[in-house]
Amino acid sequence: MRHMKQPLAAAITGIVTVASANTLGAADGDDAALEEIRVIGTAITRGELNLNALPFAVQRFTQDDLSDAAFFSAVDLLEDRATSVSTNAAQNNRLQPDVQYRGFTASPLLGLSQGLAVYHNGVRVNEAFGDTVNWDLLPASSMETLDLVGGSNPVYGLNTIGGALVVNTRTGFSSEGGKASVTLGDYSTQDYTASYGANNGEWGFFISADAMDEDGWRDFSESEAQTLYSALSWRGAASELDVFFNYGDSNLKGNGAVPLDLLNASRSAVFTHPDQTENELMMTSVSFRHAFSDSSEISINGFYRDLETQTFNGDGSEYEECGEDDDDDNDGTEDMGGEEHPFEGFLCNDDDEPVTDKLGNRVDEDFNAINNRSSRQQESYGFTLQYLGRADTGAIGHEYVAGVDWFKGRTDFASTVEFSELTETRGTVLTGRFDADGDTNLKTQVETWSAFVSDSMALNDATTLTLSARYNNTRTQGNDPTGQRPELAGDHRFKNFNAGAGIVWQMTNTLSLYGGVQSSARTPTPVELACSHPEAPCTLPNSFLADPPLDDVRAVSTEFGIRGSWGAIDQFRLGGFVITANDDILFQTTGGVSSNEGFFQNAADTRRAGLELELAGGNEVWDWYVNYTYMQATFEDDFFSSSPNNPQSENDRLFVSAGSDIPGLPDSNLKFGAATRITDALQIGADVRYMSGVYLRGDEANVDDKTEDWSVIDVYARMNLGNKLFVETRVDNVLDEDYETFGLYGEADEVLSNIQDTSGRFLGPAMPRMWWVTVGARF
Repeated sequence: MRHMKQPLAAAITGIVTVASANTLGAADGDDAALEEIRVIGTAITRGELNLNALPFAVQRFTQDDLSDAAFFSAVDLLEDRATSVSTNAAQNNRLQPDVQYRGFTASPLLGLSQGLAVYHNGVRVNEAFGDTVNWDLLPASSMETLDLVGGSNPVYGLNTIGGALVVNTRTGFSSEGGKASVTLGDYSTQDYTASYGANNGEWGFFISADAMDEDGWRDFSESEAQTLYSALSWRGAASELDVFFNYGDSNLKGNGAVPLDLLNASRSAVFTHPDQTENELMMTSVSFRHAFSDSSEISINGFYRDLETQTFNGDGSEYEECGEDDDDDNDGTEDMGGEEHPFEGFLCNDDDEPVTDKLGNRVDEDFNAINNRSSRQQESYGFTLQYLGRADTGAIGHEYVAGVDWFKGRTDFASTVEFSELTETRGTVLTGRFDADGDTNLKTQVETWSAFVSDSMALNDATTLTLSARYNNTRTQGNDPTGQRPELAGDHRFKNFNAGAGIVWQMTNTLSLYGGVQSSARTPTPVELACSHPEAPCTLPNSFLADPPLDDVRAVSTEFGIRGSWGAIDQFRLGGFVITANDDILFQTTGGVSSNEGFFQNAADTRRAGLELELAGGNEVWDWYVNYTYMQATFEDDFFSSSPNNPQSENDRLFVSAGSDIPGLPDSNLKFGAATRITDALQIGADVRYMSGVYLRGDEANVDDKTEDWSVIDVYARMNLGNKLFVETRVDNVLDEDYETFGLYGEADEVLSNIQDTSGRFLGPAMPRMWWVTVGARF
């Protein structure tokens, strides 16, 4: 079936032991146990573990859930099924979503406050430059398990403000045999996947390859991606070794929000284009574990990651015709005295001085667009070393872990600005004339040393107490290698200590109570530090100008709930959470056609508080689930938000009062679905999602309307043709609903003439009805 029931708690014990998990086998019932458990990094413990010993929420998705051939990225599964997860159409590319969990974001886009840590075989894959996450480099076909861990868990390290997403990949021991499939769909969509794994008891291997190619349902949005993954594994009597390799190559075009006039004319239209991102990744990681005894183990995990990112963004020009302002008659003359501007017919900057290209020539007014180009060469490496042990002190049993890890990341960033012209379709052309002041060069380095410890104590047969702590020491450096911008030079140090405590009480054989308090921190990223001066705003993702210090973000989360099974409900959880982030870092826009100019600032404390309900059940014929979250995400301080494109701003600012909603986050998030077996070979099902409307980015003061509430229905059917062949068909948004999941404010009249709507609202339209058909084989 497309969706199988999810356990409400991963088979992991204690706060520390949820960093990654790999299942070799499990028993049924209350005494469910796993033969193999992976903890943070690579340590492994064997033996029977209580699944109910987790003092926080964990949602696990298994290989069966991830095996849907139509899922190139696991984000599709999270969007459909995961509680408290929402995505938006900021880019309108299925491999470039903003993933939001409990109001915190993991996104491939610079400029967002990233609050989720993402691990891949124990390696944190938030990129070194901006903590971004490239979903195109995380294909679903290579994943063994996917765990979504809630809370500001200190053991997961930096950036775990709202939670962590933990990916474990397949090996020749966990995934024997092969699979291949082809998916064809609307808008020339073609997805291909193939995998095979085997072992001889001592050595094993697994390899998978994926490719996607599509025109995209938005205009000028063709994209392609290819990934390759392999694992070589060895298993000894007391030791284990895994060597993983990942390669990815993608060329993605994501043309996002559009002004209302354009949206009403055509939902597939784009404002300006192209908006192109190319990624090329090579990553190798090694995991080794040795068990000294049944109660003593050591593990080490090391990695090297190399990512090259190229961007090309065609945008409307930020420069004005010389002498043109709000009081002009738009003919190059000023009202005062009617005199012609001395640089009539050319472009000027904000100081009314003419801009020049690199040859010193003035730029005439016909250049009404720019091409922003950038390159990021990101290299990172590191290791985790840890010790796992068990001991008894009197009647209390301890399972503890202590470890250290080290991370280093380097980034070489370069960008240029090319004067351009808009075509009839609002695309840009290449001219070879580059802004004399538009070059940016930046080298950054991030280094973090950490030490962590955790102790999970069985106080009695029904109660487990877990204590954990982590110390982080981070140094972030940056400079302009050309020496032309000495203000980019910076050397910042951040030190923080975080701790957590949680308790679980097993009320009955099937129900338990859990609760705890945890803390974590996020250090400002190099991109935030290089773009943090309100008097020297940068243009994302290209130019950086100054770096006054920012404070690190410190978060405290409180979580509580009840979970287990109840009557006909196989899986049940009712819980609440409160996460407060002190000195949250926000991007304050100062302008730009699409509000992409601005600076980062410790703007205010923020708070996310919510209630979560998870229900799932089934029998031989039916499987069903219901997930619902009600969340209030608010600013906790009064502050002034910079928002010049919001028509209700005064002097380009809005006063935000404490208690205002954070833009982009829905209050209500409901997902439910069911699937049934018509015959032993045929299965059909449907998923339904409902989200309440959100405030637009740039309306932190909540002075404008939200987007409309929306709901969408997806249906699917799967047929097995014998033991090896299968066919699946899927229709998303089967009722072809028009809805928007994202919005911001911009200056449409800088590009479009005869603007009727003057609200400045740009909305990101969601995907229309689309179909896919998959044909595959197992062998």
